Amino acid sequence: MEDHNLQILYRSAIVGVGDARCNPTSAGWGRDKWSSSYKIVFPRSGAFVLRSRGKEAYVDPTDVLFLNRDEEYSTSHPIPGGDCCSAFVPDRTVLTEIRGLYDASTLDNPDKPFPFTRHSGTTAGYLMHRTLLRCLSTARPADQLAIDESVLELLSHVIRTAYSRTRQISSRRRKSTRQSHELLVQRAKVLLASEFRERLSLDSIARFANSSPYHLSRVFKKETGLSIHQYLNRLRLRMALELIGDSDLARVALDVGFSSHSHFSDAFRREFGISPSRMRRIATIRTIREISKNLIV
Repeated sequence: MEDHNLQILYRSAIVGVGDARCNPTSAGWGRDKWSSSYKIVFPRSGAFVLRSRGKEAYVDPTDVLFLNRDEEYSTSHPIPGGDCCSAFVPDRTVLTEIRGLYDASTLDNPDKPFPFTRHSGTTAGYLMHRTLLRCLSTARPADQLAIDESVLELLSHVIRTAYSRTRQISSRRRKSTRQSHELLVQRAKVLLASEFRERLSLDSIARFANSSPYHLSRVFKKETGLSIHQYLNRLRLRMALELIGDSDLARVALDVGFSSHSHFSDAFRREFGISPSRMRRIATIRTIREISKNLIV
């Protein structure tokens, strides 16, 4: 069983944006859900496994999730605490036009499913999404044009990135090899998501995943494009973005697993290009435009 809540944050003729929160009340798979529209989802905290199209995909705040129209799916939560996500629902015509730039067949078949369920999100895309969320709470009617344009830039970026990375995946890998590597990485991610506050060693992560340290390190980098240490830092920093608000930054640093405020601030600045204290002060339309310059064109 699970308690699922959705709050609409923004709606225009271009896109709807919602805050989705899932709080499971028991272990196992939740009830089947149905997506009435195409959705692009940014997880902000927690982790879950999504089952759809006969496959399972592990999803956490380092990912972007793609749901198809008329798609049935269910979720389970391998770690306690549920999840919080931002769901973007673009207008069907708008989405078809964006997808048509990277898959011309969607122009004649707008209901063609996405060829991917999830992909690793980029730092610039995630930061722009978080800044947009903060702007939506204070947006004035006069800001709608700027917000709609920024949302289109963000969605185009994540869709373009997903299609590009899908084409880069080698089709020469045997299905059994691909599946075993995906399962190995998922086991490691479950531990990282549940213990991200702790000091973890490569040996302990490998033992949890039933792998040798070398094999896990090599496969993880190949599947995610990140070392395990880079992935863990990225996960911690994205969790921190959910907390910084008006909280004491030294407390946030410890809560997400950094040894000190200075270590946290240095890592935050390297990842996002600004300090955490400045980040919580500058969520404006102008900020979004500045961040958008870092999106891949």
